[in-house]
Amino acid sequence: MANYLETLQPLIHANILTESEIYNYENDYLQQVFQRFFDFCSENLELNQADYHITPSHFYYANNYEINATAYQKDGRKLIAVNMGAIDKLWSFYEGKNAFFESPENEHYQGIAEHKHISATELLFQYTTLFFYYHEFGHLIQHNNDPNNFSLKENLIANESAENSLQKHIFEFDADWFAAGQLAFVLVEFYKDHDGHLYTTRENLSDLISLGLAAIFIYFVLTSDQFPQIYYQGRSHPHPYVRISYVLTFVMDTFQPNLPEGIDLNLQAILANAVLLSEHLLATNFGNPAMTFAGVFLEESESIEAYINAVIEASENYPELSRNKL
Repeated sequence: MANYLETLQPLIHANILTESEIYNYENDYLQQVFQRFFDFCSENLELNQADYHITPSHFYYANNYEINATAYQKDGRKLIAVNMGAIDKLWSFYEGKNAFFESPENEHYQGIAEHKHISATELLFQYTTLFFYYHEFGHLIQHNNDPNNFSLKENLIANESAENSLQKHIFEFDADWFAAGQLAFVLVEFYKDHDGHLYTTRENLSDLISLGLAAIFIYFVLTSDQFPQIYYQGRSHPHPYVRISYVLTFVMDTFQPNLPEGIDLNLQAILANAVLLSEHLLATNFGNPAMTFAGVFLEESESIEAYINAVIEASENYPELSRNKL
């Protein structure tokens, strides 16, 4: 277990970070949650940064309460910062859903998560935060040969506009592509033994994947309230409803070929179950944003598909993208 603040001291001494920028979770009631995620991200960066040519890279928590994350470079060092508010707010959201998984009809999800000694809500939380991390990792890959400083924030405010929005959407699309691929492998590896064999039932594996897809769906729906009207041009990020569409597709397209031979899953049934889970978990006394998404998606599905295809086609002209580098 790395000492968080000690790890960041060299960056402070080098004027890469200031103490006020860094969130110190030592006295936070979620101290163990922050520590576990920091351990994973810092170890993953250490293990993979040379292969992806993003050395040196660092991870820390930004002292900011918004659900947001950033990938940037400063004086030759690449950094991933996840706002402390992302951890706090997402944990609070999922902690309030424990009763759902304690009901007789849903308690089997607890058994699936307990394979890793966590609860179903912790599994959803962890999978959502992994999306943050891998998306920012994808941005670092895009800039692995870039000597200039850069900064790429996520989930910008609704009235934010951006010049060259198609180009910006292509780079966000690409970072989502990288994150989705990594998340697919997380699901595949969840139930594998040391020899690479699955030791679970097809039903359990299907339910696990549904939980993972639901976590992604919920994240984008939760952030879509900043963008009540769907759009295709303008702003620095594609609309969350567009991102939901291609991220879920990328995850499903990746894990099926990487399952052990003879394991075939009903992907459409898994996705339908994930959406159903999302609807239950997002429902409140004031409405259900998942149902709002469903209505918009039905109305806009052809336009969403056309825009995604346009982005995919245009992305072939950008060699710096992770999908083209890898």
